[in-house]
Amino acid sequence: PAAAVMTAATHSAGASAAGTERPFFGAGQSREAAQSVATAIEKQRQPKEGALWGNVQASWTQAERESDNVRRLLQADGMSSWRPDASLLPPQRPANASMEQLLQYVPKGGTAWLAFGNSGVTEMLLNWAHHVIQRGYSRQMVIAAFDETLLLSLHERRLPAYNYTGALPITHFRHAPHLFHRMGYLKADCIRLVLETGRDVLVSDSDVVWVGDPLPLLTELMQEGATVGASTDCLDLDSDRDKTERPRSPVQCGHAPGNTHGAVLNTGVLWFKSSVDSIALARRWALETLNLHSPHSDDQGAFNNLLADGMYPVKAASPSGRVIGPVRGFGLEGLRLAPLPIDRFCGGHTVWVQQAGKPRRCVSIHATFTEYGDGGKRFRLLESGLWALLPDAYYTEGRFLTFVPPDPGADPMPCQAGEGVHAPGKLTAPCGGEDPAHGLPPKPAGKEIMWQEGLKRSVRLRANVALMARQVHALRDAMGIARVLNRTLILPQFDCLCDRSEYPDIMPSCLYQGAPRRMQIPFKCSTSFVIDTHKLQLMATEPTRFGMQPHKFGGKFTAPLPVRAHRFLADPRTDAAITRSVLDVVVGAGAATAPCSTSSTEQCPALPRQASNVQVLQRLQGAAAREARVLRLSDAVGAFGGWEDRPDESLLFNTMMEYYLYRGNWCCTSRFLDNNADNGRVYIQQPPPLKRPRGG
Repeated sequence: PAAAVMTAATHSAGASAAGTERPFFGAGQSREAAQSVATAIEKQRQPKEGALWGNVQASWTQAERESDNVRRLLQADGMSSWRPDASLLPPQRPANASMEQLLQYVPKGGTAWLAFGNSGVTEMLLNWAHHVIQRGYSRQMVIAAFDETLLLSLHERRLPAYNYTGALPITHFRHAPHLFHRMGYLKADCIRLVLETGRDVLVSDSDVVWVGDPLPLLTELMQEGATVGASTDCLDLDSDRDKTERPRSPVQCGHAPGNTHGAVLNTGVLWFKSSVDSIALARRWALETLNLHSPHSDDQGAFNNLLADGMYPVKAASPSGRVIGPVRGFGLEGLRLAPLPIDRFCGGHTVWVQQAGKPRRCVSIHATFTEYGDGGKRFRLLESGLWALLPDAYYTEGRFLTFVPPDPGADPMPCQAGEGVHAPGKLTAPCGGEDPAHGLPPKPAGKEIMWQEGLKRSVRLRANVALMARQVHALRDAMGIARVLNRTLILPQFDCLCDRSEYPDIMPSCLYQGAPRRMQIPFKCSTSFVIDTHKLQLMATEPTRFGMQPHKFGGKFTAPLPVRAHRFLADPRTDAAITRSVLDVVVGAGAATAPCSTSSTEQCPALPRQASNVQVLQRLQGAAAREARVLRLSDAVGAFGGWEDRPDESLLFNTMMEYYLYRGNWCCTSRFLDNNADNGRVYIQQPPPLKRPRGG
């Protein structure tokens, strides 16, 4: 089986360039890259059948199918047409270029920007490159390409690429942990290769977006003695800023002076100063990752374990406390580590839960704490205007429909006065969310519970589930009206009363473990809190690939139901002809007499509740409505009642809702209690059925 996987991986990498011109590859691969690839293959423990190989999680065929689906989502809306300005890039190097040659324009002691990946994340890497170019570091960046397909794609765009091919397949391979371990080895060894050229290195995953210049802050930390910087998964900004010596910090924030455990360093963003000690760390990290034998560990776990042995108890190594150490085990004096501040090197929870999707002070945004894979990450980046690779037509063409989202109301069970307030050097006690009348014994930390008990314990969860039902109802009805009018739906930014987490300690507060106790409730949340955004994008691009195959419906073809993320109308790239042409549509009682705005006497178009497709066309096909680029419904809950005619459209739409919208849930009071993931999920009540004509 191991040989079969290796054959598949090698075949995919080697055959990917078949039929293309080969001169670029004629010179082969640099000596040091070939050595790293050979070591990755030859020195790794050969896996047997089972979880490490990938049999338990998914078959190879299924993984390839899923990888293809993700790639189609990442390529949606014309993204593949993006090309950088070649005048900003360094001269192109051959496939056998060494790291020294690729970094010609980075002086010794300067900082190289490094990313890596295979074809499965091509679009994420192009997005990464776009933002690095915008920051002005186009001649300082290198992308390490794990297969020839990606290498050719980068070469075509003249992006600096390191030929790291030969050890990994072209598809996503997270399902096969031993290949993910191999990738981790190659990543760490590539960092070593950069450091050995005498350059510092700033390395980030493909799902990182650079929205500001990090080098001034990294220079400050280096002046305070740092030799390595690492982002963290800490979620509590007050705790992250607090350098008061103390034995404990919130979950995942254990890098404060005095802590004896609990730091979680995230290897998605790392900085290394070129030194003997940092080179030794990269080398040891690479080998530790290659030798992993647990399917539940990865390069990030190996990095944390490697540093944890010499890091605790944490000691401040600079007056500000921003640099800690020495971390023993690396050189005579040990490493000086800078846990990078979470409001500058931001994770997904910080941005999309605590900051309403806005970058604020971030210089980097790593799409962590994001559900639904790379498709989910793409949609979150769209929500923040950071998926930067779409053609002009995306922002200039089309007619649209949007709606005012349901009102969440106030926090139904807030923290009381004085509760949840951070005090330097102390842990903040939990507060808020819990129903004081539930009559149950206290819930021990870490205990998994059934979803029914979660609803009983948490007022916030009950209110959030009811809110989600209204949001799904509004979405369904707005989608129906958009379908009838043949308009693209612009999603609003929803509000939420409860976070999402697979860790059971989210109950009863409805806050992710380690998040600020007084986090704002309700908060502006991502669409992924309401609907599976992977499915949403399939519906918007190719519904016939999932569930809606024409043969199921007598050959009837289901057209995509296109959507835009809520950022669309506020995105500076969106044409003013769209943003200035918004017509309000009043839904419900009193619609006929409501003015469009306080400055206008013109009457708004109006829809009765439960409007049929015939009524929608009658009411919203007047001259003003036809000419408006955007129609905005005052309320969408109950706005659409269904079809009086057009049975095929009714049938396909209702079936599509069953596949894509109605199966959403809130997650989770438990992860896999009694071997059943559904025991921790609260499924949302479906909206009332739509009217269907005969045959629909």
